Amino acid sequence: KRLLVELLEHCDRVGIQRPVVVQNEFHPFLVNRDVLDLCNAEGIAFQAHSSLGGPGNSTSNYSDLLSNQVIMDIAKRLGRTPAQVLFRWSIQRGCCLVPKSKSEDRIVENILLFDDWELKLEDMEKMDHLNMHVVWAGGSENDDSVLQRNCIYSWLREFDPDHY
Repeated sequence: KRLLVELLEHCDRVGIQRPVVVQNEFHPFLVNRDVLDLCNAEGIAFQAHSSLGGPGNSTSNYSDLLSNQVIMDIAKRLGRTPAQVLFRWSIQRGCCLVPKSKSEDRIVENILLFDDWELKLEDMEKMDHLNMHVVWAGGSENDDSVLQRNCIYSWLREFDPDHY
């Protein structure tokens, strides 16, 4: 959140366009509500990345989100896939998503996110309680090297290169 506040203040101070979209890692293991809430308050779209976590490429000792028992239980009860449950959680938290897939079956699964279903409040809360502040790229959410990989720094480098 600190970096986004600095960015918005900087944009206002030097008279450059504020970002209209902020992309940050966001999933049940990293519930970055402060940034999401600030984006909502400022009218900035919040785009979640790594919504499925880091299966196969996690540098942490934590299990993958897709095989997390809480998520798998919710998916089984609803007749959905763990990926659908994770994407739906992000959508219900107010995030924009850009799911990518080369698989026709997964593309259809992604379309069915907008079928007539949603997660119950108790499911959302169970998933919120999985928050361990895990950043899939390695490190923690308070590590400046991790924060620099998020879009805020990229945006500043592109639109105000003299700032850095």
